[in-house]
Amino acid sequence: MNEKCHISCLWFQASEEHMKNHYLDLKDMPFYGGLCKYMSGGPILAMVTHAHI
Repeated sequence: MNEKCHISCLWFQASEEHMKNHYLDLKDMPFYGGLCKYMSGGPILAMVTHAHI
């Protein structure tokens, strides 16, 4: 088989304000505040993968 897989990764630290905007569609949920605080509390690994099979 001849497979090709492309992977891109990025470590970054998102601010709580960035997370509030990112999860805006969940703002009415009871966990919204905790989610935004948790996701902005440390580094995040964002990953994009694409495979050609």
